[in-house]
Amino acid sequence: MTNNVWPIPLRLTEWNALTPIEKVMARTERVGECLESRSSLTGTGSEYRNGAWIDGRPRMAHVIACEAAHGPAPAGKPCALHTCDNPSCVRGSHLYWGDRADNTRDKVVRGRTTRGRSINVGERHGMSKLSDRQRDEIAADTRPQKVISEDYGVTQGTVSTIQRRREVRRGDALRVRLPDGRLLQTVANESGVGEKTARARVSRGWSVELACTVPIRKDSRHVLRS
Repeated sequence: MTNNVWPIPLRLTEWNALTPIEKVMARTERVGECLESRSSLTGTGSEYRNGAWIDGRPRMAHVIACEAAHGPAPAGKPCALHTCDNPSCVRGSHLYWGDRADNTRDKVVRGRTTRGRSINVGERHGMSKLSDRQRDEIAADTRPQKVISEDYGVTQGTVSTIQRRREVRRGDALRVRLPDGRLLQTVANESGVGEKTARARVSRGWSVELACTVPIRKDSRHVLRS
């Protein structure tokens, strides 16, 4: 049962008469200590919620809530940030104003980005049709690709791509660790190979050790597969 802070108006005229913060609070639900917005997402794969249109432009729910709780964004701090790590939360005490550096730092610390790039890949992507487990099952399935594609509701080309290991999630490569505990990303960059090249090598079947350490110009002189 939802616990809405404001009763949702039944008439459009009543809805239009509400202030932006009232519109945000009319579509909320208490979840633990957070007050989560239940409005539509701002886009495919996004975790943030739409709030209301102000001066002909859409504003996100948590931004409107931050303005209501703490006033307009101060100079140099245009980002509404969360202390609760819940993008849907609009509780004023969980929000504060910060600059873009604070925003980027929060995303990195909380695992929402890697070196400034989105990690909404694989099953975390909003348009993904397959879970990571299903992708692994397809990769190991020995049946005809047409049969596999019909079972999982994807195209034969998708099955072919997965089985040839050309599709590697960025998150997988970044989480691969060598025996000494260092990440593939760190080792590849330190050896001069580069993260992008190492990730591509792993997708072609290289062992992680070779992918991180073999100089680029000597690729053809080494055994490539583990």
